[in-house]
Amino acid sequence: MQKISSILILSLIFLSLLSCGREKGKAVIEDKIYPLPAGAVKLDGFFEEYIQNSIHHWNKGDLPYDRFVDFFRNGRPQFALGEMWGKAVRSGCMLYRYTNDPELK
Repeated sequence: MQKISSILILSLIFLSLLSCGREKGKAVIEDKIYPLPAGAVKLDGFFEEYIQNSIHHWNKGDLPYDRFVDFFRNGRPQFALGEMWGKAVRSGCMLYRYTNDPELK
C-alpha cells in the first residue's frame, strides 16, 4: 500500500511539472495586471500640494545629485551610505511619470 501511494504521489508531481512547462518559449499564463499609463491619475487637495512641495523642495531643490554619484564613483566609507541616491532617483522617476515635467527627466 505504501509503495502504491509513493508511486501515485511521484506521478502527480511529474504531471504537475509537465503542466507548468512553457510552449515555444512563451509563458502559458499571461500577465493580467499592467501599470496605468502616465497621466491616468490626477490627485488634488492635500496630496497634490504635498507632491508639488516635494518636487519643489526635494527633486528640484538643493539635492546634491553630483555628490550622490560620487558614492558610486569613488566608493563609500561604510555600507548603505548610497541608499539616498536610490530614493532621490526613484522619487524623481515616479514624479516625472505623474507630472510629465521635463525638468525631472
